[in-house]
This record gives sequence, structure tokens and C-alpha cells, in this order.
Amino acid sequence: MAPRTTSTRPRPAAPQAQPQRSNAPRATFVVILAALVVALSGWIGYTVGKPDGPEKGSIEAIAAELGAEQKKQAAEQASQLLETVKSAQQAYLPMLRDIAAVLPVGGGQPTFPAASEVAGWQQQAAKLADGFAAEPNGTTGYNVAYEAFSGASKQFDLALRTFSAAVDADPPARDELAAMAAEQRDAAARLWSAGAQQLDLVTIDAGLGHQHFYLPASGSEADIPQEMREVDAGTGGK
Repeated sequence: MAPRTTSTRPRPAAPQAQPQRSNAPRATFVVILAALVVALSGWIGYTVGKPDGPEKGSIEAIAAELGAEQKKQAAEQASQLLETVKSAQQAYLPMLRDIAAVLPVGGGQPTFPAASEVAGWQQQAAKLADGFAAEPNGTTGYNVAYEAFSGASKQFDLALRTFSAAVDADPPARDELAAMAAEQRDAAARLWSAGAQQLDLVTIDAGLGHQHFYLPASGSEADIPQEMREVDAGTGGK
């Protein structure tokens, strides 16, 4: 009888022990998350609780207050100048029309009215010039506009003084003085209109809109350029 053979099967390997995972990464994550929560809470608290403007008494707050005061003062000065110019323009226009009737704009033979009539114009021009006699103390734009109106009003007064001398003079000095008076009047009108353009910029900056107070040497509103007739609603002007 043949001997029985026994097959030898390999024994299964014993399971190896799994290494334990460290809790360090999880702990680090928790710490970081907690720090983010704290930081976010602080930022939200600051955002909700912070003042709308700079802290009272700070340099920024003082600068803001000064800026607001200067802006208010500039607006008040612009408004006052606007009313002075408007009133003066309304007085100049009819007077310039009367003057142009005897002292034509652009040349032409002058005529010589009574001395008393010219004296009345001159007195009115001197009174209007007194309205711009103050020393300007405002923004650069305001000062430039004011000086232009002041110079123009003085030049109108000078033109009428010259024309008054022409009325009392004899030829040929009479015609020479009349021509000089016409040149002075025309120069005054140009200077006034330069001031009017500057005043327009001042009123825009002051929140008063476009305000045009052009003054033609002829005194005729038909000679006012179309672009200088467009005025924002409110104070008005031409």
C-alpha cells in the first residue's frame, strides 16, 4: 500500500498592526478656524461700529470742516456778486442804448446832446462804479471776476467823463475827445464781458448754475451772443 502524502498549504500571514493616525493636523485646523472666526467677528464689529466720517477732533475732521466753511463762504460771495452784477447790467443796458444813439458803436459821426444829459449819465456811471469799489477777498476765480467788473465800471465812468469834456470842447478837439470816449466805452464793454464769462465759472462752482450777464457796448440785447443768453433757471440773467 502506497504511503499517503500530505499537502502542506502555506499558512496565512498574521495581520500587521495599523499605525495610529496623529490628531495633530486636525487640532491645527481647529485652531486656524477658530482664529479666522475671531478675526471675522472683530472686523464685522469694527465695520458696524465705526463712525461714518473721520473722528471728531482729528486732522481729517478739522480739514473737512474748513473745506465745508470755505465752500459755503464761496457760494455766499458768488451769490452776492451775482446780484450786484445783475442789478448793474439792468442799469447799464438802457444807458448804453442812449449813449450809442449819439456816440455810435463801430464808428460814425457823433452828435452832442445837452451837457446836462451827459452829466446825468456820468453820475449814474459813477454810482454803478461805487458798487464795485470794495476790495475782493475770495477765491481766485471770484477775485478775477470782481476785478474785471470793477475795472469795466471805472472805464465806463471814464468814457462818460471824456464825452462830457467833448461836449464842452470846440472843434477839432470835440471830435477827437468823442472818438476817445467811444474807444473807452467799447473797451469797458469788452472787459465787462470777460468778467461775465469768469462769473459764469464761479457760479457753476458755487452750485448756482450758468449765469450770463453779457453787456454789449450798444446796450442792445440783440447784440448779445446766443450762447450768452442761455441761463439756468433760478437767478436768471442775460
